[in-house]
Amino acid sequence: MKTSGEVAANAYRASVGLLLTVLLFSACNRSMPNGGELHITIKSDPKTLNPLLAEDDSSDIVRYLTGGVLIRVNRKTQENEAELASNWTIDEGGRRIIVRSSS
Repeated sequence: MKTSGEVAANAYRASVGLLLTVLLFSACNRSMPNGGELHITIKSDPKTLNPLLAEDDSSDIVRYLTGGVLIRVNRKTQENEAELASNWTIDEGGRRIIVRSSS
């Protein structure tokens, strides 16, 4: 037969477990805001910042994260969106793209 102290300890453990489970599931259901900051940790300093000479992982990660593009594809809508370009036109059946800079 269990003593009242053992029953209370088991009830405490069960309530703490239930609380942790509820907190875990509520944290997983949270939506992330658009925008903000992205923090990346790399193992070592990049050997070069020249994208043409990037051979090591650290240089490749920095090249990928800092390389701007003129036009990007929105993954949700699959539509082309201006990134560094203000606008663009496609001529000659897709063989020529005229890009206007946003600066």
